[in-house]
Amino acid sequence: MVSIDMLAPVALAITLAPVLTLCARRADQTFSQAPSANPHFSWAIFAALLLVACVGAICGDTVLDGLSLAALGGLLCLAAIVDFRHLILPDLALVPILLLAVARAFADIGPDPIDCLVGLLIGAGGLFLIRSAYRQLRGVEGLGLGDVKLVGVAGSWIGWERLPDLLLIASLGTLICVVGASLIGRRSSTIDPWPFGPGLALAFYAIACGLPPLAEAGGP
Repeated sequence: MVSIDMLAPVALAITLAPVLTLCARRADQTFSQAPSANPHFSWAIFAALLLVACVGAICGDTVLDGLSLAALGGLLCLAAIVDFRHLILPDLALVPILLLAVARAFADIGPDPIDCLVGLLIGAGGLFLIRSAYRQLRGVEGLGLGDVKLVGVAGSWIGWERLPDLLLIASLGTLICVVGASLIGRRSSTIDPWPFGPGLALAFYAIACGLPPLAEAGGP
């Protein structure tokens, strides 16, 4: 039996999916010299966006929680698609996610406003320091500024305490994808850039939807 409290978040997910599909298509045309002409491309994006947004709608404990998680899922899916195809995490997706985090903080359905700010600063500041140190040591960019902003936004949603889980899950997931792509010949060189955004987005969404801390999962 479908809960009435679930109907509004699911309706939002259904509404957001076509809008964000258009945003993804526009991003593909903006950032690519040869945007996809595959007629199934838009439908694949639409299905992914709808599925992810509905997952958030179902995971919400309240109507407001479900609404915000549905929106978060759609926006993160959009960011991941654009980053995977063009190595760019668009502010068009990141800014609304940050605004949602602030709204959740003042609505008492997320970290309080102070924790929201602390998570943002620690997430973005910490990853920016790692990015700067890597550039000094290796002379190349290891992380994009979009990744820095996404981790900061994630910190404002999930709190600074969950940032180690976020980075561990995202790093392991991305590493598995890189190794897999190398084995099947989709990655010709170890120095070819690989998007970190999709891994961060997946880890972020899993934690936001209720994934328990890894320390608890590994306990007795």
